[in-house]
Amino acid sequence: MKKELSSHDDPCNRLVGASGYTGGEVLRLLLFHSQVEISQVTSESHAGEYVYQQHPNLRKCTPSNSSANKHSSPVNVLFLPAAR
Repeated sequence: MKKELSSHDDPCNRLVGASGYTGGEVLRLLLFHSQVEISQVTSESHAGEYVYQQHPNLRKCTPSNSSANKHSSPVNVLFLPAAR
């Protein structure tokens, strides 16, 4: 099942800090959830890289690049995974 990140200008659901283990697991769960659409994934340390470069298990799920937080758009829901 391939579910791409949306790219519209409406308020979206964003995942901040997706490059770590916890962010990858949250992203995996959200990508396969039928009621959630992730529009933006951010990573300060890996901005501009493909998401699957940090999470090879998501290679066929999303081809999108991650972006830096400063390039963020308005959001409805903000996911902030933290490994603590």
